[in-house]
This record gives sequence, structure tokens and C-alpha cells, in this order.
Amino acid sequence: MPEDTLGQRIAIIRGQMTQGDFAKRVGIGRNTLIRYERGDNEPSASFLQKLIKDFGVDPQWLLLGGEPPMELSPRESALIANYRASPEKGRRSVETMASVLAESQTEKMKKAE
Repeated sequence: MPEDTLGQRIAIIRGQMTQGDFAKRVGIGRNTLIRYERGDNEPSASFLQKLIKDFGVDPQWLLLGGEPPMELSPRESALIANYRASPEKGRRSVETMASVLAESQTEKMKKAE
């Protein structure tokens, strides 16, 4: 998907989330999100700030387009946003699971050598 418009970049941040789920997550109505993505309406500064903060989006890329200087994909950004929105117990579970997966991958690579 091209990233020529602000609406297209918002859709990229949304990733595979439905418009309804994403709208709920960021505190706006689904129809409002649709109008933002189509370019019919300009998003508010508070909405843009929420995307930047909650999804780790680079402000320059969000507002101006071009190459994002950060290496996170929309899926990675969504994962981080979900982590940040989780209660502490959920965060610990995610951290444990990530550590176990990484250790497993490291062991596989060592065995392959």
C-alpha cells in the first residue's frame, strides 16, 4: 500500500486490525476512522498524538510520509501497544513467553552448527 497520504499511513498503522477494533482501541468511532483513512476528514492533534504514543509511530513519518526511520513493522508496533495496554500480570506473561521462544530458537541454531 502506498504511503502518500496521512489516511494511508493510518491504515498501515492499523495493520490487520479491523476498522471497528482499531477505532475502539484509539477511542474514536469507526466512521470517523473510515473518513480519516479515505482522506475525507483531517484527524485531530490528540488522535495523532495517541497513534504516536500508543503505537510507537515516528511523528515525522506519520505527518509527512517517506521512509520511517524506525525499524518496527505495523505488527510489531501493534504488539508493543497491546503490551503497554496489558495489566502487569499480562506483561510478565508476554515477557516470559518471549524469553522462552528466544531461548528455543537459540538452542535450535546451536544444534544446527
